[in-house]
Amino acid sequence: MGTKQSIIKAELIPQINQESLRLALGRIEDARAIVPEWKAKAEAWVVDTPEQFKAAGEWRRMVRSQRKTPKMELAPYLEKVKQAEDYLKDRLEEAENDFDGIDDIITGKMDAQATRERLAAEAEQRRINEEKRLREQAEAAERRRQAQAQADAERKQREKEIAEAQKAGELKKREAEKLRKEAEAKAQRDKEAAIEEEAEAKANFQPVEVKPNLPTIAGSRRHRTFSAEFINFPALLEAWRQAKNNGSTDRAAYLSKFICGDEQALGREARDVQDSRKLMEMIPGIKAEDKDKT
Repeated sequence: MGTKQSIIKAELIPQINQESLRLALGRIEDARAIVPEWKAKAEAWVVDTPEQFKAAGEWRRMVRSQRKTPKMELAPYLEKVKQAEDYLKDRLEEAENDFDGIDDIITGKMDAQATRERLAAEAEQRRINEEKRLREQAEAAERRRQAQAQADAERKQREKEIAEAQKAGELKKREAEKLRKEAEAKAQRDKEAAIEEEAEAKANFQPVEVKPNLPTIAGSRRHRTFSAEFINFPALLEAWRQAKNNGSTDRAAYLSKFICGDEQALGREARDVQDSRKLMEMIPGIKAEDKDKT
């Protein structure tokens, strides 16, 4: 059962008298009855003398006067239609605002949870990646130590073989010395290769991604908004001045995009960088923040 507030009485909406509207539409049709005759007259009229020009103007004034008839007849009804439309639009806005208020309350709570989950996921991601990085670095260092130890062992074995061959008279001193130098050079190359492999393993670290524990909701697109505002403009100007005086042309050129105080440009930069803390380091005198939206 509806409440008193939910009941919209028909008399609250301006009504149109159907009979008077019918008569008004009839008068419009009567006024339009002359249109074919006047159109033919206009098409046949020749205006090539001052007298004809004046006559045409006087007749056109009558045409324009007759044109006002439909508007005068329908103006009262159009006003009622507008009143009815305005009334219904107001009721629609009120109803939508009621539901939007509820939407805002629950959305605020969902956004807060999305932020908590994102921060937790980021912390977990940092922890996992730090453990993974240290583990992979230790494994790379161990492979490097083993490779270097293997290179030393192979060098020593080769030197032993050369010494035995020299003792048996199979190698002369000069040949033996040459082979020993080759063995040392190979060992050194193997050690350097092991060092390079270790450095490459560190450089090619592949971090893992931990996503927030937030289920997908049909009809809802989860995203994150980034924004920034100027809060200490002199600090920005001073940073630009120092960059310019110190010859940091790239830095000065970057900051110059914002010294005009263009909030839109700053907002675009916030959305491009997508890191509020980093942006505040990049551009002094601003406040940057990001929010989770569901």
